[in-house]
Amino acid sequence: VTGSMQEGLVLLNERGEILSINPAAQALFHADGTCVGQNFLTVDRHPDLTAAIHDAAETGHSQLRAERRGREYQLDFSRIESNGKVLGTVLLAFDVTEQAEAERMRREFTANVSHELKTPLTSISGYAEIIREGVAQPEDVKGFAGKIYDEAHRLMALVEDIIRLSQLESREVAYEKEQVEL
Repeated sequence: VTGSMQEGLVLLNERGEILSINPAAQALFHADGTCVGQNFLTVDRHPDLTAAIHDAAETGHSQLRAERRGREYQLDFSRIESNGKVLGTVLLAFDVTEQAEAERMRREFTANVSHELKTPLTSISGYAEIIREGVAQPEDVKGFAGKIYDEAHRLMALVEDIIRLSQLESREVAYEKEQVEL
């Protein structure tokens, strides 16, 4: 069963020696079956990993994000105990590269949307302030009002695009299809 898992699985005894390591974990840590019986430090000496194993033994659970071979992994450590006695630690490694990339893209999208929304708002606010303060010449007010109107429509179009993207992402609406001449 563990040999078929996509997730890495390592079982350690209370001294940090490897009791079992599945093929996914072997690939992740560049190890082979000969590491069984050895301390996990012989497989990976990364200080954060060692600290996470120690934290799990102390507190019952710990987590760590780590990059290996260009991929990002979520490493979950859980204390194994029976009848109040600590027997060891189990390490589960999940490949979260796609989720991490999606999070990065979402942050970038949010930053871009914020910028795109602020641009027309700044313009609207500026023209409205000029009119409110009475600085605008009477003959300029109609032009300024037109610019405010145009920027407000630009802002509404941006908001509608964001709503549409949200609906497409949550599958509330179907993608619209149309034929195009290539």
